[in-house]
Amino acid sequence: MDLKLLEHFAAVAEELSFTRAAGKLHLSQPALSRSVRALENSLGCSLFVRNTRQVTLTQAGQALRAELPALVDHVTASLDRVRSTSRSGTGRSGTGRRQLVLGASPNYYCPAARHLLRLFGEYFPDIKIILRAIPWWAESRALRAGAVDATFALLPNILSDMFDLSYVPLQAQPRVFCLPATHKDARRPYLSLNDVVAEPLVYSAYALPSVAAFWTVSPRPDGSEPKVIARCETPSDFLREVAAGSGIGILPASSAALFPHPGVVYAQAVDLPPAAVCIAMLQSGARRPELVDLRVTAEKVAAYTSRQDCPDSSVLRPPPFSGADET
Repeated sequence: MDLKLLEHFAAVAEELSFTRAAGKLHLSQPALSRSVRALENSLGCSLFVRNTRQVTLTQAGQALRAELPALVDHVTASLDRVRSTSRSGTGRSGTGRRQLVLGASPNYYCPAARHLLRLFGEYFPDIKIILRAIPWWAESRALRAGAVDATFALLPNILSDMFDLSYVPLQAQPRVFCLPATHKDARRPYLSLNDVVAEPLVYSAYALPSVAAFWTVSPRPDGSEPKVIARCETPSDFLREVAAGSGIGILPASSAALFPHPGVVYAQAVDLPPAAVCIAMLQSGARRPELVDLRVTAEKVAAYTSRQDCPDSSVLRPPPFSGADET
């Protein structure tokens, strides 16, 4: 099966719009429709119900969407095992140039991560950096499968199921409340947990219990448990639920810039401890020369960013609500 077909399916499944998915993939809408039909023909079932007003997943489409993370992990790990046969154990590519494969989840891009990449390129121009996009919930899988040599990740997320890590925290990430633009506090740039303590929450379907506890603030200071009313699989699902007023969310501050939505605003949480962007690797490979170089560079970046103020999410707020939500 052509893996492009799965990529095209994933885009439509996330956007629930052929028009938006085609724009995201830089394809024409007819080309994307043909691609999805080809996948449906190869599977022998329909994946979407299409009409003039909306696109929805069929039962088979929902099943395929649920299987995609495991499929991507399996294919990525398999391809990396094939690639590894063309380079030596010291990290040299087939051309003789050293290289490092770094995992990059969009949620975790921040000034410190960009600074690390620039500085590493200046210090070690002979080492080629390959950035590999991975879902936020797959850093540990990617490290264990050998799909990446190291990864950008959030603490405490990656610590939830990995105790054999070597890591360097790079930059604090304040947490922000993600609110519907119609919320009574939508124009306030800062909120405390007490301001929204009774609000239902939208959260990820993939989070492990310890990760979910951090991002939903569970239990609350009074010992109560938050009410999680929607578990979403993609950022688009998450934002759609929040914009519709199903609940609020709690995210890292970088999300305010990475995931704009006309029906969503962000307010910095003034009383929640921050998360931290880190660079992480397995302890078993941390003595590899390229990874030693990466860690030394990361420590220089961390020393610099520790003297800087945390980013203020209020400067990243989208324009005021205009009255029309995106669906």
